[in-house]
Amino acid sequence: MMRITLIAIGKVKTPWIAEGVREWEMRLRPYAKVDVIEVAAEPFRREQEKIEAMRVEAERILKTIEARPLAAVFLLDEHGKESDSKEFAWFLGNQDGKEIVFVIGGALGLDPSLQEKFSGKVALSRMTLPHEMARLVFLEQLFRAVTIQQGKAYHY
Repeated sequence: MMRITLIAIGKVKTPWIAEGVREWEMRLRPYAKVDVIEVAAEPFRREQEKIEAMRVEAERILKTIEARPLAAVFLLDEHGKESDSKEFAWFLGNQDGKEIVFVIGGALGLDPSLQEKFSGKVALSRMTLPHEMARLVFLEQLFRAVTIQQGKAYHY
């Protein structure tokens, strides 16, 4: 069974998005082991605090990734590789049984140090999505990909 970890900054606070996230996590269970790890968002009040907040969040993300030394790591980033659902399913299927880690930034995005450290980037869209919405869309697309791999009719 495919093992996927989604590291996301912060909790989903919007009720209808949280409900959707729970729904897609439940639907994924028969097809893949998906762990969602929420890393604490670093508060900031002023513009000058944003850079430091991103750096602290990056350290938290790296600590979580370091616990998975053999995993393939991909950042969800609007400048990443775009693919359609079938291509994404193919991409997942070609990870050779490795644990796959996807990272979603928070309200500030991902620190440049993460962008430099991990070259694997996947785009959900060229549009910037709110981080809560990105989590919901990603989980639905993940479900679509694993059902494509299984030959299920959901995709059509």
